[in-house]
Amino acid sequence: MKTVIHTTIDGFDIVLGFSDPQMDPVATAAKVDPLVQALPEIGQARTLGQQIADAQSAMAYAAQQLGQARAQNNQIAIASQTQAFTNVSSDLDTYQAQLRPVLSAIDDKKRLLISANPVWFTPGSAVGPDGGTVYESLMPETDAEYNDGKTGHITATSLKAAMAGTPNQQLCIDGSIVADYRNITVWSVSGSTWTKRIISALGDKPASGEIIDDNLTDSQRAAIGAQLEAARVAGLTSAQKIAEATAQQQAAKSVVAQVQSEVAAGISTQAQLDTAVTDYKTVLAGINAKYGTSLT
Repeated sequence: MKTVIHTTIDGFDIVLGFSDPQMDPVATAAKVDPLVQALPEIGQARTLGQQIADAQSAMAYAAQQLGQARAQNNQIAIASQTQAFTNVSSDLDTYQAQLRPVLSAIDDKKRLLISANPVWFTPGSAVGPDGGTVYESLMPETDAEYNDGKTGHITATSLKAAMAGTPNQQLCIDGSIVADYRNITVWSVSGSTWTKRIISALGDKPASGEIIDDNLTDSQRAAIGAQLEAARVAGLTSAQKIAEATAQQQAAKSVVAQVQSEVAAGISTQAQLDTAVTDYKTVLAGINAKYGTSLT
């Protein structure tokens, strides 16, 4: 028997893990004690116990009689009672020696009966770390524990094996598998427009045509980045657009200025400066197109 720890998410009863159940010693003892009392060794132990008690009483009586005989210095009585005490003492040793393996057998069989007839504490529930309710349920580990002679039951063993599945899956307590893509971003494209979706529900999964964010190609990421940047710029005020465009223009100008200083120092050539100026004009055209400005 195992305790299955599970919780309900989006209507699915999800297995979180397993633990060993706790045996109820009082209830188990109440169930097992009648079975122990029915053992044949119990009758043997009672018989030997009575024989031991009788022998102990006989020894006490023999010791008393022997004491009286010695007090009277009656040699015949002394010899008789000494022999009686010795005989009873020998019987007592025999009964005690016979009782030990019987008691040991009772202990062994009692342990087996407890193992075969446990009564478990009733599992409970608790609030999980995410605020949801976490439940505990008892579940047999094997088909045999169902005691119906059938196979194919849902068992703790079969559930454990099913938990070693592929990523993005959760195991339900009924043995079924449910897709788990929660908190994963997927993208789809219609024409040239990309749409983002974050999967939030258990059981939901990427639809046909949707691409998981981690699986995007470099060109797809570039297209999405351009779309997001265009949307950001579109949300700027005119003043904000001019400010950003001007800052980017100044950065482009600084590159040209750097090459000019290198030409003056003899480090770079005029051809390199011409290339820098051409590149600047290309960058400036892109800035104006992006922000709708007319910087020169």
